[in-house]
Amino acid sequence: MSFNSQKVLIAHGLKPKKSFGQNFMMDENINHKIAAQVKALSSKACPIIEFGAGTGSLTKNLLSIDYPLYAIERDRDLIPILQQTFHDFLQNQKLVLLEDDAKKFAISSVCSPSKQGILVGNLPYQLTSSFIIMTIHNHELIKGAVFLIQKEVGQRLSAKVNSKEYGFLTVILDLFFTIDMPFLVSKNCFWPIPKVDSCVVVFNKKNCTNILTYEELIKFMEFVKIVFQKRRKKISTILNSQISSENLKNIIDPNIRPENITSEQFVKLFKNINI
Repeated sequence: MSFNSQKVLIAHGLKPKKSFGQNFMMDENINHKIAAQVKALSSKACPIIEFGAGTGSLTKNLLSIDYPLYAIERDRDLIPILQQTFHDFLQNQKLVLLEDDAKKFAISSVCSPSKQGILVGNLPYQLTSSFIIMTIHNHELIKGAVFLIQKEVGQRLSAKVNSKEYGFLTVILDLFFTIDMPFLVSKNCFWPIPKVDSCVVVFNKKNCTNILTYEELIKFMEFVKIVFQKRRKKISTILNSQISSENLKNIIDPNIRPENITSEQFVKLFKNINI
């Protein structure tokens, strides 16, 4: 089964929709490498949820893993193409095709803490942050994720403490996942060709439990976001009215800035401030 998304769309009188942020992967080798990263996250069969099945070029490679696959696609013009292409897989229930908005999909309908899954997808650039936050909110339900995203965003998500790229989402992700960027993807691998290069990022779940309740996590994310909005200031200045200088000194050096604070230190700060 060979795919060329451009030929498939043209044959059906379709073209990429800017409103959906559609840039189709044209390099079959990249799809194969992404599927290999998904497979590496779990040696045992588990649910795979694909965000944005498109014409099915990545879907085909994910099916070769032979794990239960749930492919989500919101573009109703592509649903008949996917139904025709993967008719046999749909019939034998190797594949579940869902016409839905992936960023609103209830991961809990497929996964649970005792049946954790893997998220994967070629994410629209303008929606990347939404999907990353969705992944964080559902961290208890997944083993990890493999996303194809803008290179610059990948560099920020995988940044280390004490670097300028280190930021709000980096801190939150680091609590629950190790982040790797195994390979870059040229913009020339897409149709239509975007303005920037991309990369693949892999989120591998850490062995972490009871760090924060869901309610605490929501408040913690808002706390870290506000702190990074003042990233050039010292943490003592940022939290001046929320924590005593003595308590602050017991946690971290009050003279450092947000980019110098580890995720664990952020949690300690959060649990000691007055919100």
